[in-house]
Amino acid sequence: MDAKQMFSIFVFIFIILTSVERLWWTFFKQKDQEQGEVKAKWTLNLLNISHAIIILGSILEYFLSGRNIIFFVTVLGFGIFVVAF
Repeated sequence: MDAKQMFSIFVFIFIILTSVERLWWTFFKQKDQEQGEVKAKWTLNLLNISHAIIILGSILEYFLSGRNIIFFVTVLGFGIFVVAF
């Protein structure tokens, strides 16, 4: 298995894990916290749909485009993701 295939597997697993994490925080974790008043219930649905479109677009762009991997940008993006927690 070459480096590009290994990176593709990593990207796919990373996107799946971040999607599961997003769903967990959206639907399960927030019930433990104090919540404010909900004024527009449609916003959560719209945000989830737009998040799903962004995820699918990212997957399609990565696997359908023939771009080279820029390791520095990958490490920088992953670092920003980790720091966000």
